[in-house]
Amino acid sequence: MFDINNHFCTNKSCKSYGLRKENNIVKAGKYTTTHGDVKQMLKCNICGTKFSETKNAVFFNSHYSTETIGKIISCTLEGNGVRSTGRILNLSKDGVNKVVLKAGEHAEKVLSDLLHSLHLSECQLDELWSFVQKKRAVSEEDIEAEYGRTWIWSAIDPQSRLIIYHSVGDRTLDQCRVFFNGLLCRIDNKPLFVSDELGHYKSILFENFHLTKEFPKTGKAGRPRKPKDVVDTEINYDVVHKTRENGKIIKVDRKMIFGTEESINECLDKTISNTINTSYIERSNLTLRQNDAHCNEKL
Repeated sequence: MFDINNHFCTNKSCKSYGLRKENNIVKAGKYTTTHGDVKQMLKCNICGTKFSETKNAVFFNSHYSTETIGKIISCTLEGNGVRSTGRILNLSKDGVNKVVLKAGEHAEKVLSDLLHSLHLSECQLDELWSFVQKKRAVSEEDIEAEYGRTWIWSAIDPQSRLIIYHSVGDRTLDQCRVFFNGLLCRIDNKPLFVSDELGHYKSILFENFHLTKEFPKTGKAGRPRKPKDVVDTEINYDVVHKTRENGKIIKVDRKMIFGTEESINECLDKTISNTINTSYIERSNLTLRQNDAHCNEKL
């Protein structure tokens, strides 16, 4: 529903720029776009600037109508690819791709603003294999362009099934560090972390949650003992170990990496998980594989 109080002057040199509900914006007629959409024109009473109600919107001045953009996004949400969406709507794949990318960038910015200061009891971590354009990089130029095999790093809150953060890149320690930097910016506590046996998680958790332990001087001859970095006693991290036979999982065990049995059980009492598992993040990855043909392919 149109609300004039949600708009502000788009002229940055105007002293009312960025101000809302100051009665400085009034209606100034309507206009029809080339696609047939009727839009409201607005005017700033202070500087006299006229602008459209959709000025600075995501798809302002788009080559497609609002209805067409809505259909493109709906087809994408149903799991259709760029080419199939173009065939369904009789549009070019390049035009569809631009709309999808722009919508994705906007959604990422909105989530970055909304998802912060989250208080979690448990956080499950996992990586999902995928590829971009081709399964294997065939030249150094492709590697630099990040074409070929890639990994999707994800973190989920089992309680709400919310994907807290995701990152795309290689399955390396540096990429794991980038992933955790984004993840830790969105949570404000130290939840129970659960993952598979990828060793990068242990290293990065130690980097982010460690204390420096000082040793008192003994008064004896020789150099005093140097300070030592030790893991924070408040951090809890468990690993799921899966035993496979002929490609099938026959047994699932747990390995406690950081924390104590008592503190981990206390965290489990506050979450929906009864045991240490990665079922929620794996279920999310399976849904992603079903909706994206690239993630459904195997090596």
